Amino acid sequence: MPDGKVSAEYRGWLSKWTNYLKGYQKRWFVLNNGLLSYYRTQEEMAHTCRGTVNLAGALIDTVDSLNFVISNGGAQQFYLRAPSPVERQRWITALELAKARAIKQLEAEHKVSGVSWSNPSSADQNSEGSFRVLSSKLEDLTTCSTLVYRHGGEFQREVSGLSMETANTGAAAAS
Repeated sequence: MPDGKVSAEYRGWLSKWTNYLKGYQKRWFVLNNGLLSYYRTQEEMAHTCRGTVNLAGALIDTVDSLNFVISNGGAQQFYLRAPSPVERQRWITALELAKARAIKQLEAEHKVSGVSWSNPSSADQNSEGSFRVLSSKLEDLTTCSTLVYRHGGEFQREVSGLSMETANTGAAAAS
């Protein structure tokens, strides 16, 4: 996944539940700066966003191997379906990372707004800047590690399940 210097952290097609008449509809999703937005098509990005949720305050719940839900605790809920378990896992990981970054950014903004900075020397500024960058990278690694640990077991179970299904299908076809 790209770092925060790239404008879009993650983007791609997901199916979104629209209503009981139309069911799931294919939509283009863009995850950028802690916001998940969706559009009917890629071309629509230039002029019409259909909806956005701020991940800093969102809940991300997995339903099954393809489906997951993102809600902001209010009336806004996105019921989403990925085309494959692997793609669903990629989205969950990207969303969790983006959420952690958004929360970290909010916390940093609150800390900075409450601190009165003196005018440190340029050497102090360089050291402090390097420390912040390293601290940020360490937090990103910690978040990644947590996500890998949390979702690794689930991913292994899905792959094992797919392997067993493939083996069963192959055995049934051979008979």
